[in-house]
Amino acid sequence: MVLLVLDHYPLDSIRDIRLSFSSLFNGGPWEDKTLSVAGQELSLNDIEHRILRPIWPDRRLHFALNCASVGCPNLATEIYRVETLDQQLNAAEQDFLQNNRAVFWQPRSNTLQLSSIFDWYQVDFASNENQLLDYLQQQGAVSPEILSTPDLKISYDYNWNLNTDS
Repeated sequence: MVLLVLDHYPLDSIRDIRLSFSSLFNGGPWEDKTLSVAGQELSLNDIEHRILRPIWPDRRLHFALNCASVGCPNLATEIYRVETLDQQLNAAEQDFLQNNRAVFWQPRSNTLQLSSIFDWYQVDFASNENQLLDYLQQQGAVSPEILSTPDLKISYDYNWNLNTDS
């Protein structure tokens, strides 16, 4: 992802990168074969959805992957290592969950705005939206008071602007 951004910079969003005909319809380079591993051409979606998620079903994976947008979790400042992987993934999870990009309470409208990551990949976090909210409460990302708000609304949002600041 970082190499794609650097190769096409300046740009406003990762979604502005159009490498092929499919990029025009996929809103970005997700299906384009952009790298080769052991002689096999792979896309970003191949790596995330056909390799990592199936063989490593861990919700924390979503906090380690980065798509170069404001809405995604921060890019790690160190490489992930086997010896410290659990601690690093736990830290990445907590870092994202404590950020208003993940969970943002809007009291005027009784709306809990969640990152679209929780919508797109809900199955990796919980079986349904109520269980997702339980997970967020258990992680300290949302308070029980907010969840007991009458007429609570849930919305999902994601900022695709290029993350050039953090």
